[in-house]
Amino acid sequence: MKGKPSVFKNKCHTEEAKRKNRDAHTGKKQSKETMRLKYENGYIGPMKGKKATEETKEKMRKSKLGKKRGKYKEKAIKDE
Repeated sequence: MKGKPSVFKNKCHTEEAKRKNRDAHTGKKQSKETMRLKYENGYIGPMKGKKATEETKEKMRKSKLGKKRGKYKEKAIKDE
């Protein structure tokens, strides 16, 4: 093991600390420059490589039913 273990290991944030953190970050958005740097430096999205369950796929399919999509948005998806 390298170095010392973290002083926060096996501890949790208090409800007050969670509230303060949430309030401090609410409404903030990352700049385009930050996003560009993240992706340039090899950022991998949190869902990359994970498979959606059949239940999740069905939920996604139902949420899109009847919505027009695609390049020309001429046809809506029909329930089969």
